[in-house]
Amino acid sequence: MDPDLSSPINSPSETLHLKFGVQSLHKDNKELYERSLNFLLEYLREIRNEFWANKFLKVIDTHTLKILVEFRDSDGIVNFFSKELPNNNSPLIIDEDDIKSFCAAFSRLHELAIFYWFYISHGKSEAIKMWIRLCENESAMELPFLFGFLQRFNSSFDTLLPHLDWFFKTDSNETLGLLSCCKEDVNLICDYLKDNERLLLKFLEVLLIERKFE
Repeated sequence: MDPDLSSPINSPSETLHLKFGVQSLHKDNKELYERSLNFLLEYLREIRNEFWANKFLKVIDTHTLKILVEFRDSDGIVNFFSKELPNNNSPLIIDEDDIKSFCAAFSRLHELAIFYWFYISHGKSEAIKMWIRLCENESAMELPFLFGFLQRFNSSFDTLLPHLDWFFKTDSNETLGLLSCCKEDVNLICDYLKDNERLLLKFLEVLLIERKFE
């Protein structure tokens, strides 16, 4: 018998019990299982800012993220950290070990990297290592995401520095675009590029073009 998705749920613990029940009942019915998880995802988002939910935030946030990870919803995970967090009355509270083991169980290295970038203290360099591993060992499918993501969310030369050899070997033009986002570190970047006149001139050209459009 299918769960009644319109019936009220009174606490996050009931939501989690329903999730596990749905998982066992509908493991052979992908469409219904995904529809049920979408319902749970919307419910968790809806209750998060309720005054009574404060004591359940770790449960709510951890399981919201786990559903997004299970769906491989990269955009949803990025939005979870970059858009939903500023709009929440309380900061995200996530069980780090639970997410790490969950991502390992589902082979979600890409989603784990996003988690590291936004949530783990000093996790940005490790996140980039994960993306590089994906690009090298599986396919280049993560490459457009990686460059686009870093252009959007990184402005630190120090974050890129340990990985610049790989970035330049992969796509020098895109890498110069990443460096141009590190506007407070222009002098450091020029010093880094000083032994490669071609790249230094191209970097300065990128900066001049960007300033024309500012």
